[in-house]
Amino acid sequence: MFASILTYSLANLANGFVTTVESYAILRLIAGLGLAGEIGAGVTLVSELLPKEKRGYGVTIVATVVVAGAVAAALVGTYIDWRTGYIIGGVMGLLLLFMRMMVHESGIYKQLEGQTDVRRGSLRLLFGSRERISRFLACIMIGVPLWVVLGLYGVFAPEMALALNIAEPVKVPTALLYASIGITIGDLISGLLSQKLRSRKLPILIFLCVGLILCLILASGAITTASSFYMILGAMGFFVGYWICLIATTAEQFGTNLRATVTTSVPNLVRATVIPISAAFVALKETHSASNAALYIALVAYLLAFWGLWRIRESFARDLNFVEK
Repeated sequence: MFASILTYSLANLANGFVTTVESYAILRLIAGLGLAGEIGAGVTLVSELLPKEKRGYGVTIVATVVVAGAVAAALVGTYIDWRTGYIIGGVMGLLLLFMRMMVHESGIYKQLEGQTDVRRGSLRLLFGSRERISRFLACIMIGVPLWVVLGLYGVFAPEMALALNIAEPVKVPTALLYASIGITIGDLISGLLSQKLRSRKLPILIFLCVGLILCLILASGAITTASSFYMILGAMGFFVGYWICLIATTAEQFGTNLRATVTTSVPNLVRATVIPISAAFVALKETHSASNAALYIALVAYLLAFWGLWRIRESFARDLNFVEK
């Protein structure tokens, strides 16, 4: 976790002083590599440090603040020069590193240090069991609708609006802002709902069902104005805000020797699904309207998510002091 924070903080700081597009691109790549490792390690650490009945609150705070950061960055970028923004981001990252250094190592993980027969972070162990692979893929599939909303409905919002005969212009930054605000609020609500219902799977199921209904409403042509398009996109963002429940249950699905490996890789592999999602959309819109093409992809994504939810175990308040063998 410390290495991740240091990597993206220094890369962001350096981005404030670049003079070429090439150096900018390389530094953004390095920052992305650093950022990719933090959320999984952070959620794993919080999950293992807090009491099992209360860990959902801690993970909810972590994930909600993470997503809120994207909203804050979009707003800050509107009023601050981009170089200054990168410098501020780099300095704040280094301050965060200082604060994180005061967090204790997980006691559950430290117990493994003397167990030489337990393999830690082993990909061979992760993929050495059909049941374990299925569990891993299930966690990934549950997260795919998030990137359908952000990477498809958000990024291709202008094309969707044209296909729906919305006369007013719909802008990508505004669409993504509404979706991100929805996700931030949804993360907070789903995390608290999970604690209230004492379940990880039930809030995800509720959010998936409503999210699918919203996709159908949008494709029906009932949305006729830009403002209503933004509002339903915000609502769709809210109902893929079960992200926090997914990250929490991912950490709870696997033993201590694979927990951080899986909790780090699942969010990144979910993000990677935006590549086939975008490619499928580009191919489908050649023969279908943009709104229908997006709907077909959304239906597949939600069906995969329902399968993934059926496949995983209910893990609320599960004792995490176990290992994969």
